Amino acid sequence: MLGYEELRIRVRRVGGSRYLVAAGGPACAAEVVTVDGEPEAFREQWDRLIAAELGYAPMGEQHTAAQMRALGRGVFRLLFGDAAATEGEGADADGSGEDAVGCRVGACVDTALDRAQGMRPARGLRLRFDLPPELRDLPVESLCAPPGSPQQSLALNHGYSLVRSLAGGPLGQRLPEPADEPSVIRLLVVCASPRGLQPLRTAPEVAAIRNDLPEVAVQTAVVERATRASLEEALGVHSELPTAVLVIAHGAYDRDIGKGVVALETEGGGIDRVPADLLAAILLKAQRLRLVALNLCAGADSSHLEPFSGLAQALIGGGVPAVVAMRGRISDVSAGAFGPELLKGIAANKTVDEAVAAARLRISHQPEHTAVEWATPALFLHEGCRQGWLFKAREVRDDEFGAGGTAVADPLREGEDALRAFQSFVGHVGSAALIGAARFQRDLGNWTQVQRILRTPTQSYADERRRLRAEAAFELAWPELERLCALLAGERDAAGAEAQL
Repeated sequence: MLGYEELRIRVRRVGGSRYLVAAGGPACAAEVVTVDGEPEAFREQWDRLIAAELGYAPMGEQHTAAQMRALGRGVFRLLFGDAAATEGEGADADGSGEDAVGCRVGACVDTALDRAQGMRPARGLRLRFDLPPELRDLPVESLCAPPGSPQQSLALNHGYSLVRSLAGGPLGQRLPEPADEPSVIRLLVVCASPRGLQPLRTAPEVAAIRNDLPEVAVQTAVVERATRASLEEALGVHSELPTAVLVIAHGAYDRDIGKGVVALETEGGGIDRVPADLLAAILLKAQRLRLVALNLCAGADSSHLEPFSGLAQALIGGGVPAVVAMRGRISDVSAGAFGPELLKGIAANKTVDEAVAAARLRISHQPEHTAVEWATPALFLHEGCRQGWLFKAREVRDDEFGAGGTAVADPLREGEDALRAFQSFVGHVGSAALIGAARFQRDLGNWTQVQRILRTPTQSYADERRRLRAEAAFELAWPELERLCALLAGERDAAGAEAQL
């Protein structure tokens, strides 16, 4: 399992067309950028690229892969600034060991990745984007580093995970606990292809899921010709198990009603257009629902004025930890390959970040097919879901120990054990336990506890200790900074804004 450090990239309006971009995590930075009509223009460019790939529009003079890189670099410049301006402005640029908060966010991203990969063991970097409604059209999945950078398309780099963060309702029992034992994952595959719409080729995808997922880890149930009633009935079976749902159906954003709709079937096989919030309410009856994958065209679309109107947003709003959705058209070939690969990673005890990354690679630059559909899937995470490991799946092992004689990894249990060791009244505390306890509290969002644990210095993890303390200070200050942004954006109460600052 690949663990991830997290760089939280928050964007907030501060007046007119100006936005604060603040990055906090293994490195930190903040700057003000100007945004005018770029999000809509980038989204239109993205839609044209996909239409050309799928044969609905002319290809243009450049190959779509080159056009995708140009689009991704445009998004990079908008959010992170010009590459030439970032030289020498990275975190610790002066060699002091301290991050320069006024440095370019793009340099901060590079520094954060270097630090994550330099940890013991090496970790990936999750870029968690928290965007205001008017900027959610930005195709951040297409992000491409400037020419000359070794990173290029970030979503195709195994070291990165690109995530869209949303506020949501209570998570309840929808995240694994440290004390939980490995268990079977209940997977529901919901298929609907009603008369009157283009038939969906669900058979290859369903067959791949049945053939590739190990029975020891996953109990698969397929709901063919799904109606509202049959879906509710299936959700009630083995509801005590951690649950994942894959929905294969037609989906769209209905601008007349301002909601996303999914085409389930009537009892007679006709079209039942179910509004996103209603379908979300049906799915949320599964109390241990942890992941929903939406194989829907435009399944992640939402209105500017109602951010939870898309099905992905409605599910996160209801407390689902993670949703994977398509942000536009996708071919049957890519959709049919992406879902099984995603679920195969989940069944192999990978984090949702790593599973999505592997599924992206599976559909990237397919021979005699499309070259840019890898940027269509979007991973949404609930703001309270920081660990990324959604399921403790059962595995077949020769004995209770893994290769090399080390115990089977359970980062949640290891973190809780480290916290107990730190809180114990007897015995010494190892530096690894100290840092492990702080990481565990960080993943729970307990930033004050992180600072308290790390009051004690340690030589072995001195750099990480310093960075974790700085990260905690940044997070504790963020609510005040966000209120200041709101005052500035409203261009009111200048005295209050000055006092807040």
